[in-house]
Amino acid sequence: MGRPRTRPPGEDTILSFKVEAKLVKALDNEAARMSSERPAGSARISRTEAIKVILYRWLEAQAKPRQ
Repeated sequence: MGRPRTRPPGEDTILSFKVEAKLVKALDNEAARMSSERPAGSARISRTEAIKVILYRWLEAQAKPRQ
């Protein structure tokens, strides 16, 4: 395995890591809950999209006490 490529600032990156089955189930349940809160006819929220939303919300919540 070689040295990781250095990415230019602003370039998107794919994160990949192993998680327990219970975390996957919890993420799927949260994605389903988020999807059910959307207006009728809206696209279903995927697990990946749910992860993005959850991470952004968590980061915002963590940043507020530090300000």
